[in-house]
Amino acid sequence: MKKVLLILSALVFAIVALAGCGADNKQASND
Repeated sequence: MKKVLLILSALVFAIVALAGCGADNKQASND
């Protein structure tokens, strides 16, 4: 169970990081 939670946490973190980078890039481009 702990391994599954770690994997899910890693996936969520990666998705959030990618989404955050995309948002930052869009803001930088707009500016």
